[in-house]
Amino acid sequence: MDKLVFRMPKVPYIFVMLLITSPIFFFVGMHPIIILAWVAITIPYIIFSLTIFVVEISSDGVSLYRKKMLRWEDVENARIRNLMGLRYLFVKRHKGMNYWIPLYFKGDTPIDIALREKAPIDNPIASCL
Repeated sequence: MDKLVFRMPKVPYIFVMLLITSPIFFFVGMHPIIILAWVAITIPYIIFSLTIFVVEISSDGVSLYRKKMLRWEDVENARIRNLMGLRYLFVKRHKGMNYWIPLYFKGDTPIDIALREKAPIDNPIASCL
């Protein structure tokens, strides 16, 4: 089974995380203990996030974040949506929770082309993309 792996873009994510967490220095100052605590919390979180936030596409379906598996036959409907400027594929399932597949993740090929190629021809995901 050949899997295509897509990951969150590193540079924009790291920039946003640093931007979100850095205001603490404005409020409490540049004390060495605060800086050490910030590094001890922020850096492991960034590394953890970049290893967990993965989309894998195979002939069986789509695996989100190394945990959830969306089988091709479970798909009822699919639409492209934008959330805060980021493109997602909103997938409604026959039964269970809906999925938001990030279309901005990076891999060897664009994720939308990989989804179109791996999904069965009659699948709503293939017709949506």
